[in-house]
Amino acid sequence: MGNKYRYIRFFIGLTDQVRELIKASREKYRQRLPLFLFFLLLSALFWFIRSLGEQYQDEIVYPVKYTRFPPNKMLVSELPDKLTLKVQASGIDIFSHKLPVNIKALKFNIESFALQESGNNSFYVLTSQLKDYITEDLENIRIIDITPDTLFFRFTDLVTRKVAVAASIQDNPGMLAKQFTLNGDIICVPDSIIATGPATILDTLHNVFTEPVTARNLNDTLSKTYNLQKINQLEFNRKKVRVVIPVDKFTERSLACEIKTINVPDTLTLKIFPKNVTVTYRISLSNYDRINPGMVIPVVDFNSAGNLKGPMLKVHLVDTPDYLYRLIIDPGIVEYLIEKR
Repeated sequence: MGNKYRYIRFFIGLTDQVRELIKASREKYRQRLPLFLFFLLLSALFWFIRSLGEQYQDEIVYPVKYTRFPPNKMLVSELPDKLTLKVQASGIDIFSHKLPVNIKALKFNIESFALQESGNNSFYVLTSQLKDYITEDLENIRIIDITPDTLFFRFTDLVTRKVAVAASIQDNPGMLAKQFTLNGDIICVPDSIIATGPATILDTLHNVFTEPVTARNLNDTLSKTYNLQKINQLEFNRKKVRVVIPVDKFTERSLACEIKTINVPDTLTLKIFPKNVTVTYRISLSNYDRINPGMVIPVVDFNSAGNLKGPMLKVHLVDTPDYLYRLIIDPGIVEYLIEKR
């Protein structure tokens, strides 16, 4: 038993010595770690500075801006908005040109290149021809290759047309206040604009619309400027127009009118029952003094006899002024009798 306990105490003592040794090693490592990291970072910095002076091959992606297209032509094909340049230069030059602050769009003046024709209004240019042009903007950098290797251009002829302007009025029951009405047509000033673009678009374009016109509870004429809706590939000589919505208060009036007969043969007589109808209409106050009973003319047409079941004819109005609206004829159908003279 004595030897057993002696061995146990020996191993316990040995474990304590190992633990103390590890603890001392860790403390020594902690003291030397900052110094080690400093020299490590210093070495990495020296390596990085040295490597910047060496020559490398790398890729630089540059945005592209195309300018000065052929006169009276419009580009209808899509062109890449970026070019990938495979370059050779020192590390410092490559690094500086990859910084966002130094990346500027490469401007391509299309008129300065000899475009190769590949079809009707279709052309192409090899990007290898652009190396010298691009190198002017990239100091100390040699361009090895450019991707894509070809730029394809497809143009269409530009034409100019005069196009009518229309207000984009949404169906809005609450646009007018109670007892108010439109006092005429909604107009745009000017009523037309000059549009330039492909003939394929302008030949089928009948109107250019404003942005949606929103209005509620109008109790007076609205005159407001609105932007024109943009149409892809078209340019307008102006971007805005004035929309005028004429608004006035209205009143309702009724007239008792005698029905006239039309298209009756000379050998026949057309008798109708009743002979009079009541016509109810609305009119704006500004137009009220313009109306007289002779402007409201209800008629029945002999040629329409037989269109309805039974001896009935429909009453309709002729030559009614456009400032009368919501016209109601009562009764709208009358009986008739045809007699020989």
